[in-house]
Amino acid sequence: MRYRVAFVVGMGCWAVVLKWVLLDGILEGRWLATAALVVPTLLAPVVLWWLRRRRIAEGEAMLAEIRAARNDAPPTGPS
Repeated sequence: MRYRVAFVVGMGCWAVVLKWVLLDGILEGRWLATAALVVPTLLAPVVLWWLRRRRIAEGEAMLAEIRAARNDAPPTGPS
């Protein structure tokens, strides 16, 4: 429950800061401050997707390695 409250408070603070910086930045022509908040917000889903795909590929490679090692191992059951 505490994590939900912290998340909501954090998102509220982020929204206030984002609104403040965006409005002030756009109205006063401060594009660097505006871009510093907008670009990471827009790139976050792409970075998360890329990290997820990389983690999946690493897992598949590990499974292939394990399967290959099992196929090369001599049988251990009764003969």
